[in-house]
Amino acid sequence: MIATQIYSDDGGYLSDGSESFIELPTSSSIQVMFIAYCADFEKDNPQYSDTFSLIDLPPELASVARKISDYEAAHPGQDTMVASQVALWLVQGVSATEIKDKFSFDENELKAARTILGAN
Repeated sequence: MIATQIYSDDGGYLSDGSESFIELPTSSSIQVMFIAYCADFEKDNPQYSDTFSLIDLPPELASVARKISDYEAAHPGQDTMVASQVALWLVQGVSATEIKDKFSFDENELKAARTILGAN
């Protein structure tokens, strides 16, 4: 799973003018919400009860995660979830045909995925 946006449990976040962020209190737990995508094409999506760890992304995935985040920010109110998921798998070398066998998308979403990746 790759998260491109993280919000506090009320859907809010803070900004310093150049970056957006949430604050995590020390020695306590809070609920957060993620906008996240399946990074491993072969695996099922995580379940509610699954746990995870925060790690640095490999450079190629960090690059596409930034592109997805930038695209989402530039298109507020537009449902970018499908295009973003397709872009993430395309950049890992999964063909559009293979993706289509597992995940439903239309030509406009494929075009948007390619726009995210900078390959119109």
